[in-house]
Amino acid sequence: MWSADQMRVSPASVVTSTRPLPISAETRQAASDKLEGFLAHTYESWGVDPETRRWWGRQDGGQTLWFRLIERE
Repeated sequence: MWSADQMRVSPASVVTSTRPLPISAETRQAASDKLEGFLAHTYESWGVDPETRRWWGRQDGGQTLWFRLIERE
């Protein structure tokens, strides 16, 4: 089963926290598609222009949000 996590990463590239997102799928591609939809909705609520969403990162208190797909047992 594939799922996704949100990670907060310090300027020194250290992961300071991780939280699972409400995403799960049987294949990596399906999870990737769900994550892309989740991020599109999130970026829309943050007011990020659709053309810049793919390259945009949000800084929160000096930390950057990263997202990853992960295979869980």
